[in-house]
Amino acid sequence: MRWVASLTKKLNDTTITLFWYVLLFSFLISLLTVLLLVEWSDIGMTKTEITKGKVKTVFTTSEPDKVLIQYEDRVTAGNGKKIDFPQGKGKVCMEISAFLFQLLEKHGIKTHYLDTFPERIMSCKKVDIIPIEVVVRNIATGSIVRQTTLEEGRIINWPLVEFYLKDDEKDDPLLTVDRILLM
Repeated sequence: MRWVASLTKKLNDTTITLFWYVLLFSFLISLLTVLLLVEWSDIGMTKTEITKGKVKTVFTTSEPDKVLIQYEDRVTAGNGKKIDFPQGKGKVCMEISAFLFQLLEKHGIKTHYLDTFPERIMSCKKVDIIPIEVVVRNIATGSIVRQTTLEEGRIINWPLVEFYLKDDEKDDPLLTVDRILLM
């Protein structure tokens, strides 16, 4: 009879473990269903595109002083000549941006950031942007190798900060401090 008690205990332990797995699985399915059923209108998105870039799309909202920015699962290089679509990239970029905006706000620097929504949408104040792209380089690769005598893969010990005019038609030209001040 001892084996019956032992088997009953194992079955009870297995049943309890299975119960928790089923409960957890049900919760995750419910959460996923809720996330998938969230309509754009639930977060104020109107589906009216203001502008679409290579990796972000800006939409109007029901509030005229706010916009929603959707981060795309897309990577470009060479001014959009090379394209890839890594899954989850948009969400990661949105989370990094939100972290940096919150950090700036924490230190008293105002930003346009308001909030984020699953999966890759950020709510922001509507602003006029300054079309300057900031590139921070730690390793020589891409355009800096093509345009200079630096060798591919060279470690840049002190990060190189470069400013470019964000204008695809002009091929995003490098800006100098003097050029920026003239703008």
